[in-house]
Formats: sequence, structure tokens, C-alpha cells
Amino acid sequence: MASATATAVPSSVLKQPVKVACVQLTPGADKAANLDYAASRVAAAAKSGSRIIILPECFNSPLGCKYFAQYAETLRPFPPSREQSPSFHALSAMAADNKVYLIGGSIPEADPDSGKYFNTSLIFGPDGKLLDNFRKIHLFDVDIPGKVTFRESEVLSAGNRIALVSFPEYGTIAVAICYDIRFPELATIAARKGAFALIYPSAFTLTTGAIHWQLLGRARAIDNQIYVAMCSPARDLSAPFHAWGHSMIIDPMAKVLVEADEKDTIIETELDGDSIIEARRNIPLYAQRRFDVYPDVGSTARLRRRIQASAGVGERPYSFGLLVWKRFIRFVSEDGRELGGEPADPDIDVGLSLATSKSVLVKVLDSCSALGPSQFTGETTIIKKLLSPLSASEVGAFRCVGLNFKDHAAELKLPIPKIPEVFMKPAGCLNNPLDPIQLPACAPDAVDAEVELAVIIGQDCKNVNAESALEYVLGYTIANDITARDMQSHTSQWVYCKGYDSFCPLGPVVVSACSVPDPSVLSMRTTLDGEVLQDSNTSQMIFSIAEIVSHLSKVWLTRPANLQASLQLRVPTLTDEQDTTLPKGTVILTGTPSGVGHGYIPPRYLRPGSMVYCYIGSGLGALVNSVELRRS
Repeated sequence: MASATATAVPSSVLKQPVKVACVQLTPGADKAANLDYAASRVAAAAKSGSRIIILPECFNSPLGCKYFAQYAETLRPFPPSREQSPSFHALSAMAADNKVYLIGGSIPEADPDSGKYFNTSLIFGPDGKLLDNFRKIHLFDVDIPGKVTFRESEVLSAGNRIALVSFPEYGTIAVAICYDIRFPELATIAARKGAFALIYPSAFTLTTGAIHWQLLGRARAIDNQIYVAMCSPARDLSAPFHAWGHSMIIDPMAKVLVEADEKDTIIETELDGDSIIEARRNIPLYAQRRFDVYPDVGSTARLRRRIQASAGVGERPYSFGLLVWKRFIRFVSEDGRELGGEPADPDIDVGLSLATSKSVLVKVLDSCSALGPSQFTGETTIIKKLLSPLSASEVGAFRCVGLNFKDHAAELKLPIPKIPEVFMKPAGCLNNPLDPIQLPACAPDAVDAEVELAVIIGQDCKNVNAESALEYVLGYTIANDITARDMQSHTSQWVYCKGYDSFCPLGPVVVSACSVPDPSVLSMRTTLDGEVLQDSNTSQMIFSIAEIVSHLSKVWLTRPANLQASLQLRVPTLTDEQDTTLPKGTVILTGTPSGVGHGYIPPRYLRPGSMVYCYIGSGLGALVNSVELRRS
């Protein structure tokens, strides 16, 4: 019996055919020479038509843990200088010069937090920009008596996240390194999340290679019915480490399409989406999985909490890429450009500073969107006008949860809801920090402010369980959920009383999710003309952020049994998947605490000339807006 939760895979996870190359080469002791040789081989593969090119594990250094200290580079602060990471700049140039997607094998990366080293793969796009990084998750601690003994954990730090990387023309790939291939969970998660290929830069020994190299690659391919590419260094018997070689590319039915010998070489082949479709049609594993018997690893696997960002670099889940900012702002510069950036002062309250006419210096990014990859340009400039951190086109309709704070429910004398109360606000509500809230001419007399923690979704999110929901959160900002209370009493649909233009100021910054250790303990406060109205904490939330994201992406409801019987409805379960997509850029308002102006005697409503300050802790700062009467 197929489980009701085993959903069909999209008809094609590979958008168009693409030629892929594995560059099998022999690294030596001279890093500069290794980089130059790798560049020449990447150019050769690109010249023959390959658009995705893979380098082997430790392509820039001799193989072996004992060499990591000597050859280690640092990526933090990001972007690294050429002196910090010559390999980063060399890989970027290889990708840009040849206009290819480049999986940069792996390099030794210094881990300043532990004093050890990461085994790190860097993935670049055809424009030379870093798309993502992957740090080897599983460390090779093995002892085969008389043959192989390794203790990587004595030298290396382990990574803590999966790398799913989007190549817009083709689809999504997953990257892991060497020993990671022995752990099928990584491959299953990647396949369940839509990858068309698993890429493994690897350096197996002569012992493990002879026994398991091809076996593991073919197993990962047929288990998940996607392509597998394994790229090894060439074998050099004069070197301390003897790599197995035999780089190979395997199709979704576990057929080896192309395989190298042990020598320096390039192997290439074309991947096509039809092979994936055919494999999954002929042997429909995806439709036959029994998630009523065992869990869906690809949906419920909980990754360890993101490591704290350090000196401007944080970890982002899946396809978010290597995050270079902790606090993102969108603004207009003094010369009239719309830019994205990060405050140069990591502790400055951007909203409060601008509200008091203080200048704010910004480190400029090469993108004005928080939703895509970006790098610092090296330019700094001053804010002329602060914009909402996302544009209206990026946000779409706001998803909102009402009555989600215990203290707010208590002050209204209402029962705690069993499920989140959901409503929406149109994109036209979006308002910039410091811009006026406009009281509607038709209902200006009972307008109220509500501070809310806003959650920004960083990638398309559908059918997500609470266990993995936070992995889709890009960051947090402040929203002011403005409400016309007199209009609220006229209808049960809140979108009307909360949907006027300017009724959702947003900002001033987006704080990355990895920079907010615990969003459930943030202080919240609202002041109106200097009077504190709301003073609470997100610990008062009834439904957690993870539960809200999951609920909105699945929209399950439990109906009373008598209603189910009368309507002859199937009884839904908590695992029902109902295909509700939260697009990348979705902003979720998570509810307001007690102290809304409407509850005071007399009520504290917004008036023309009022100043509203909404504060949230953990670096979000103050969202400040004036108030004016909209002209008819």
C-alpha cells in the first residue's frame, strides 16, 4: 500500500540536457601550480562543451590530514582577500572565464572557532559568484587492521548542513564529500528536495576504492533515481596518499555512463531529464514509499542548529548560499541609487539613528535583494532614504496570524485558539520605515498600531513539518500591523480593516536567521508619542514560528467529528499534505502581544502628527513611522 503522504516527483527535475565533466588530476606540493593546472583543465573541459565541471577532493594540496594546516585558507570575513584564499579567487576566475558552473572539489579551510580545519567545497556560477559552500559532514574515523587507519576528527571540524545548489538553467544539485557518500540519508534528502544530481568530490584509498567505490555510487543513484558524479584525484604512487582514481558518472538506473582509469584525465557525458523520468516511471519508488510506516527523511530530517555567524559569515540552509550579511537593509543612496547593504556599525539601531537625523554608513552589496546571493563590493555610502527590506513584488500578500499571544488573548478574554487564526494583507499595505502611516479618509478615528515579529521565507516552502520549518527561514524583521478598529467591527474578514495602503510598515533591517539564536525569547515594545503601550516577549507566543510556517505550508485543519460525518468528509491527519506553497520572499506576521491601543481607557489611537516606535530585540532595532491623514 502506498502512503498518502508519498507525493509524486515533478515530471522533470532536470530542465534541459547538460554536459558534465569530472576533472581527475594529480595535486602536488605547489599550491600555485595546482591552481594553474586546475584552471587549464577546467578550460579544456569547457572548450569541449561541458557546462558543469567538477574538480576532485583536495585539488589544491597534497592528500592527507597532515597537510591541512600548511595549506589551509580562511573564508572569513567574507569575501576573503586574495591573500586569505587564493583558491577562492582562482575558482571564481575559472568559472567566470569559462562561463561554467564549477564545483571546486574541496580545499582545506581554517576553522577559527575550534582551531581545526574544514574540508570545504566551493560552488561558483558562470558569473564567478559563489553560489554555496559545503563542509564535509562525516569525518573518516576508521581502522581496518593492517590496511587503513584514519582519524580525521583529530584534525578536522565537521560541517553541519546539506548543500542544495540551484543552477537556474538546469535545476538543483547536491554536493557532499568523500566519506559522506556512505550515508544514504544525505542523498535521500537531496533527492526528495528535487536534486537531479549528487556530486561527490572524493579521494578513496586503494583498499576502500577497490571494494566500495563503484558500489556506493551506483547504490546512491538507484536508491534515489538521479545522476551521481564522483570525482577523484588521479593516482600518484610517488605521493604519500594513493588515491583510487576511477572518477565516474552514473545514470538514474545505476548504469556507469563513463569511468576514468587511475590516470590524469577528464571524463564527460551528457545528462538528460528524460532518463530520470523514465527510471521513476518504470520503478515508481517515489509513489510507493510507506511514510505511514517510516518517516520521510527528506521532509522531517532536522538539521543541527545553524552555527553562529562570525565576522560577517553565516550558514544558510539548502540553496540559500553562503550568507555574507547579518543585517540586510535596502535603501536609496545620496546619489540616487537603490542599493542593498549592511550597516557598517554592527551595533547601530538603523531606525532609531535615522529617526534622530543621524547618518548611517552602509557596506554596499552587489544586489539590492535579500533573497539572492550577494557579495560586498568594497564601497561604503550613506543612506539618503531607507526602504522596506523587501519590495512589494518580492513580498506578495502578507500571511498573518491573529491572536497568537497568550497575554493578548487574556486581555481580550478570549480562549486560546486550537489552530492558528490566519488572515492576509495585500502587498499594497507595505510601507517603508520612517514613511508616514496614512489614516484613511473613510475611517481615520480608530486606527491602532501592533508590533509583530515578521518571518521572511528564503526559499519556496511547501508541505513542511515543524521539525524542518526553520530551515526555510531567511531572517526576521519588524512589522507594524496597523488596524482600523471601527471598520474591524463591520466584518469578520480582517483583510478589510487591515488592508489599507501604508498599513504594514516593515523594517528597518532583516536580521539573518543564523544571527538570532532563539526567536522565541525576543523582547517587543511599542510606544506612541512617548507612551509605552506594548511591552512583552515572543515567549508569549501560542504557536511557535516553526508551527506557523508548517501550518501555512500545509493548511491542515481538524474538523469536529459530527461535522465530518454530516458532510461525509475524510478525517484529515497531521501528516496530510495539501500543496500550499509559501513562495520565496513570503513575509509572515506572527501576532501581537498585549497592550494594543484599542484596549486602553480611553483608547490610544493614532492621530495626525503621532510618532510610532516598534522595537524588537536581537539587533532588529526600532521601526519608526509618523502618522498623517490621507487626503480624499
